[in-house]
Amino acid sequence: MNPVVGLEFSKGESQVQAFLDKGKPYGKSFTVSHTIEELTTLLHFLEGMEKEAKVRPTVILESTGHYHTTPKPADTNPFNASISFPSNAIFGEKPTSLQA
Repeated sequence: MNPVVGLEFSKGESQVQAFLDKGKPYGKSFTVSHTIEELTTLLHFLEGMEKEAKVRPTVILESTGHYHTTPKPADTNPFNASISFPSNAIFGEKPTSLQA
């Protein structure tokens, strides 16, 4: 399996969509408020997904605001962090990404 989670950030909340593998959604898309309680729920969701897939999911963040600057070092980030820059594709360039 190749599990992946996409996060779209907005002010106060984030939209989450997860897939265990290409074309295999993991649950339904949901919204998480930026509170300790709901972010803890998101962490438990990611841990459950890791348990089912038997591999840590790659987390893809939308490149908005400061989220696309410097990822945390891998040793302080419990999940793979991947930040994509899809806007480059508009200009016919190959999309770039960062991997923590």
